[in-house]
Amino acid sequence: MTSAAWIIVSENAWRGWRARDRGNAVPIRVGNHAFLAMHLNAGDHRVTLAYWPPAFVIGRAITLASITVLLIAFALLRPMVVEDEDDDVVLEPVSA
Repeated sequence: MTSAAWIIVSENAWRGWRARDRGNAVPIRVGNHAFLAMHLNAGDHRVTLAYWPPAFVIGRAITLASITVLLIAFALLRPMVVEDEDDDVVLEPVSA
């Protein structure tokens, strides 16, 4: 780009879109009442868009926390099984 400009992307401007330009976050605005818009300065750009809606991010966090809690609970609460090596030994009462 030879000068700073607004870029309009014809995707619905739903919450959850994230834009990055070579690893740096780019603020996203609404353009033309319905589309994604971002302001870029002059120069070369490589913009990537990713859709991460809030419900997905929250659901992923809940799922990972649940899996972690279940693994910890399984490790701490599993029954301790002690195997008897002498299964064939018969104990007899001592006669006096």
